[in-house]
Amino acid sequence: MILLLVAVLFSAAVWQLLRFGDQDSRESAPAGEPPAAVTPATEATITASIYLPARDLSRIDLFSVELPDRRADLQKWVEALFSAFSSPPSNTALPILAANTVPRHVFVDENQTLYLDMPASFAEAPPTGAEMEILTIQSIVRTLTENISGVKAVKILMEGSDRDTLWGHVDVRNPIGPRP
Repeated sequence: MILLLVAVLFSAAVWQLLRFGDQDSRESAPAGEPPAAVTPATEATITASIYLPARDLSRIDLFSVELPDRRADLQKWVEALFSAFSSPPSNTALPILAANTVPRHVFVDENQTLYLDMPASFAEAPPTGAEMEILTIQSIVRTLTENISGVKAVKILMEGSDRDTLWGHVDVRNPIGPRP
């Protein structure tokens, strides 16, 4: 009988500790309010230079945007930069890529050329007309060469292969450098 009583008391004590034991370590909330949620540490950000076509297709414009600082991993940094291409920070600019469009693979060669291996879906949603194609490629090249240290040109591949053009107007057989 005594053993049963000790077991019940011990079980009740363990249950109380599990239920209320960590309450002292939490911040107290004012009466009637739930305790504040614990938020994870925020990811560091960096201001990046993003180029996008003006709505009138007369030029590309420079925008400064805050992006997660993923420069330590080239693939992730390029993906972060590409995320800005689908949602312009201003209504004066046009998006150049569909949301979630990212390269399959990226690397920099000994000539400081950044290779973008794009998925086939990249070419399936072409820009409208030669002007938009030119501005799209200029936007990508300027953004990448200004935000990735040492990169002087960009070479676009499609599913690992060279193409003459992406959408029929601009020659992309060779690396493309930034144009002012």
